[in-house]
Amino acid sequence: MLHIKDHFALGASGMVGFDAIFNAAKTAGLEAIIVEVEGTPEGVTIEQVMKQSVDYLLSSPFVPESYGE
Repeated sequence: MLHIKDHFALGASGMVGFDAIFNAAKTAGLEAIIVEVEGTPEGVTIEQVMKQSVDYLLSSPFVPESYGE
């Protein structure tokens, strides 16, 4: 299981190397992902930030498609 977070939506800050994390995921036996969101920008709901995070993961070439199932 992997617990990941970024400042707002995943990938938004550019400060976390999600590509390196997910490239090592198969070796580590990763089966599940938990996404944590610390906050939201003013005027943005938690649901919008979570959707941005999920969209980021599902569209990233380094995240296996099977995680979207």
